Amino acid sequence: MNRPPAVVSYNNLVGGRYGFSWSGRNATSYDLQWRSKEIWESTFPDSWVAQPAFQNMDATVTNFSSPIDCNSDHQDWQFRLRAKNSNQTGDWAIIRSRMRIWPHPWLSYWSIGALVLNSDPGPWSRPEDLINYGGGTFNWTVSDNQSWITTNSSGQGIGSLGVVVSKPGGVGTYSGLITVNMTNPSFGKFCNIGSSSVIQCNNSPSAITCNVPVQVGVADFFINEYLPIILKNSQ
Repeated sequence: MNRPPAVVSYNNLVGGRYGFSWSGRNATSYDLQWRSKEIWESTFPDSWVAQPAFQNMDATVTNFSSPIDCNSDHQDWQFRLRAKNSNQTGDWAIIRSRMRIWPHPWLSYWSIGALVLNSDPGPWSRPEDLINYGGGTFNWTVSDNQSWITTNSSGQGIGSLGVVVSKPGGVGTYSGLITVNMTNPSFGKFCNIGSSSVIQCNNSPSAITCNVPVQVGVADFFINEYLPIILKNSQ
């Protein structure tokens, strides 16, 4: 069966807009749908947005574009297009667009922990990175509330917090808190929203502070437990 095809090409950041164009053969109309997710989310939603204005579009329409602005920032977009004529409906052709315009800080871990022996003097490094899912820059400072936690004091954009945990004391459980503050965001080219706007952390659009709980357990000994081994009779 010869279905009316749609050949799609992506145009990124052209004239302050993003979008794509297509060409078809034996097509008289097109359907266009889309869906989006935050860039750090693993999967797209199941449903597609199908606005009436973009259904049964005349075959003379060969492109789609949208202004680049903060409303489309830090989003992964999927668009799908299909061509139709009076006899046949084509398969969906899918194209993906990613928008990153202004800073979006993100932490690699939301808590830090350690279980250590009392005989182990430490200290212990703990990986914790500050990630930027946007296109601009920002400054950050780090503080903590315990003497046994050390970090880098400040930085700009992507970087390591340099977390090192020392032995807090004898046998017991110890808790602390690392606080990361983001300041002075430098916005991307297409996102002119002013210095009073906030940046994103911990998936909260109004937050400029990230708190990282730290917990260390100090034990006299560890108990090793082994599961029984069951051998299957091969006869």
